[in-house]
Amino acid sequence: MRDGGDKYGVSAAAKRIAPEYGIDYRTPLFAIHKTGTYGGIVGHGFKSMDEYAALVDEACAAGADFIKIMTTGIMDFDAYGHIMYGDGLPAEEVREMVRIAHGHGRAFFAARDITCPSSAKARKMAMHSTRSSSAGFVVSMKAKPTAPVM
Repeated sequence: MRDGGDKYGVSAAAKRIAPEYGIDYRTPLFAIHKTGTYGGIVGHGFKSMDEYAALVDEACAAGADFIKIMTTGIMDFDAYGHIMYGDGLPAEEVREMVRIAHGHGRAFFAARDITCPSSAKARKMAMHSTRSSSAGFVVSMKAKPTAPVM
């Protein structure tokens, strides 16, 4: 099982007890976000690459299986196509973050939102050097399902 981490230590607790139940539990323990951008609900913020590297050190020392960063804001559920907290991190910054994570022997997971036109940049940025990513999508209210909803 893989989770995305949290700032309260729940993922760390789940990782500790998972083997008792025969579960292979993989977690970053917490997500990392640039201070002032989306991510405070799931992790810890950084202001500089030195602070980011210290958070990667902390995650690795605590047993993180991979490093997760928040590369863009989150979809605004009240305004279709709008991302809250800006358009995301610059590609150069993401490349450096990936390099630091890989330098610690960890895979890198990029969480991003691709619901608005400006997110084409975010999509390329998040995918160019990451092994895994997640995405948020907004489906138009006019869309018609092509398969039954289960």
